[in-house]
Amino acid sequence: MKSIFHLACLLLSLLAITVCAADATPKLTPATAVTTAASQRQYAERIAKAYAQLGLDLRDNDPKRQLDSASKQFSSQLLQLKTYANNAEIKENYTALDKTWSEYKGVLGMAPTPITGLKLMEMNDELIGIAQQGAGLIEVQQPGIGEVRLARLSADVATLSQRLAKICLYQGWGVKQPYMSKDLGAAREEFLAIMKQLKAAPQSSASIKAQIDLVETQWVFFQQAIDALDKAKSDAALLRNVATSSERIYEVALNLVAQYQRSTH
Repeated sequence: MKSIFHLACLLLSLLAITVCAADATPKLTPATAVTTAASQRQYAERIAKAYAQLGLDLRDNDPKRQLDSASKQFSSQLLQLKTYANNAEIKENYTALDKTWSEYKGVLGMAPTPITGLKLMEMNDELIGIAQQGAGLIEVQQPGIGEVRLARLSADVATLSQRLAKICLYQGWGVKQPYMSKDLGAAREEFLAIMKQLKAAPQSSASIKAQIDLVETQWVFFQQAIDALDKAKSDAALLRNVATSSERIYEVALNLVAQYQRSTH
């Protein structure tokens, strides 16, 4: 009888541990759902950029670590967003994103070559499109989004640093699509428009303004690297400059996101 009692206690303890583990999974609030959904685009761009770096053998900033970390984050957040989805349209969107992500991971598992790079680039556009649609669906149903708008704009700066580098690296890798030059120009314009909004925001503190100035300083070097590569096309040193310059902006932009998030709490 005593052994049965001990067994029951053990089963109850295991059940409690399981419940606690489940509860430990971060649950999204309306505000964090918006920022989480929006950041999926950032991770998708970063994954594709890191894959090109591996294919080009540009080992600065550890692209394998970048790819693994961004992939893990994308998967984790996708699970959160699927759980959070609170209407049929959003559920359908994230079901589609989950399916596309599963196919995308299959290509990521292949050795990086211009052929697999082309396939990944095509799928990347689809992945980002579905992720952006989901972010839009979540955002329109949430009140008080103005509180996180500046943090989201700063996150977009980080995203665009990866997108710009991604396009340049794939072109240098020999992966070409007719829309790439147009996309590169559009990403530049979007970057500059966002920076203009951040500089004009009255909510920005002195430390935040200093961080914005640092992004602008890094942007000068990044633009120069992109322009130089555009003329040389596939020079290894210039490809490396684009990759490393994008990382500097990415890191500063993420610091800016954190500062804006702290300022709203």
